[in-house]
Amino acid sequence: MPHWIDIPAYTLAVIVSIPIAVLCLECLAALFSRRPTNNPDTKSRPPLAILIPAHNEQTGLPATLTSITPQLLPHDRILVVADNCTDATADVARQFPQTTVLERQDPLHRGKGNALDHGIRHLDS
Repeated sequence: MPHWIDIPAYTLAVIVSIPIAVLCLECLAALFSRRPTNNPDTKSRPPLAILIPAHNEQTGLPATLTSITPQLLPHDRILVVADNCTDATADVARQFPQTTVLERQDPLHRGKGNALDHGIRHLDS
């Protein structure tokens, strides 16, 4: 068989092998990374606000807040928007530290999107 037929096959092999070679080099470079493997200093991160829209969540909200609260730093906060609630959601949320509660009553503008908008507007002020 003539050698000129092998040229497209060699060209295709080179084209395919370039991304594979780059991936191998990136993997090798990652092995020698000098980034620390432990967690970064969380005290240097900016304050965190967790926004929780809630509608009649008095039974489920305590478990959520109990799991979130230990992960917060002193400058973090939780904002619960009790949206058109007919139960004790707001009272339950007030029992947790670092939690601010907004009670929103607007039967014409119901739903998660409106509750989130209300909470974001409060955080902006």
